[in-house]
Amino acid sequence: MVVADGEFLRYLERIEHVRTLMRILLALVFLLPIVAAAQTGVEQRIVPVEGTIRVGIDRDALDSIYIDGGSRGCTTCRFDASELAAYDDGWNAFLNQLMSAMLEKDVSFSELVVRAYFGADGRIDYLLFHVGGSDDNTNRFIAAAEKVRSTFRFTPAASGPFKQSATIRIGAPSFAE
Repeated sequence: MVVADGEFLRYLERIEHVRTLMRILLALVFLLPIVAAAQTGVEQRIVPVEGTIRVGIDRDALDSIYIDGGSRGCTTCRFDASELAAYDDGWNAFLNQLMSAMLEKDVSFSELVVRAYFGADGRIDYLLFHVGGSDDNTNRFIAAAEKVRSTFRFTPAASGPFKQSATIRIGAPSFAE
């Protein structure tokens, strides 16, 4: 069989394209598992209180780094008594943004427990929570909290990391007779 020079060159070019394609595919086969493993290693920062141990968050270790932000009965606080009004305003601003995001994401709850850990720059480092309800409700809360985490900065400025917590109950209080 006689093949013209032009046809043979086109044949060789196609072989070279196939080899290049095979190299790319081979590289993807090896890289995809590495990328996937790296993604699963991303540290979770917004976690249900019940899941902290499962994702490797040690609450005692966090509490040793992040001291109480401030409160009327606090003995070792990040903010002193002269800063309490501004601190309360900052905490209320955080809760307002969180509640707005929760409404936007249709998160339902009868009792919400939030423990926020802030860096000195005012960014949310960790947010541990209990919202109750279904897994879908928990996922909607995480989406709402991620939205707040991406934009919120606590003011006033702090000299170091601090924490604050709150329990918010919805509904009428019950009184014992």
